[in-house]
Amino acid sequence: MGTVSGPWAGQLYGDEPGELYAELSGSDEAVAGVLSIHRRSGDIEILNGSGAYGGGRLELVCRSAAPGDPERRLSGALGGDGELTGELADAGGAAAFVLFPHRKDEAPDAPEPRL
Repeated sequence: MGTVSGPWAGQLYGDEPGELYAELSGSDEAVAGVLSIHRRSGDIEILNGSGAYGGGRLELVCRSAAPGDPERRLSGALGGDGELTGELADAGGAAAFVLFPHRKDEAPDAPEPRL
């Protein structure tokens, strides 16, 4: 089933596409984290989220530090290849996303430099 704790990196699609980064922590039943959205327009948005993970599904309620910003809900499922796919939604609509684990221990060893 996997875990969602740790760093993630991927893409956000829809009307305002961009790169999506997440740092999630906690037990798999109670997850909290920070989402960072880097829109192609140049805007950067930081969201704090908390929620739960179970049965291969992640559900987070996310809020921005900016006053008046709407609450958002991130809902996703962990796929067989370890990717997390789903939607980030607010009252105005939803955007699809895909996130991939971004863990150093899963990266291939770099070759030794040659002189």
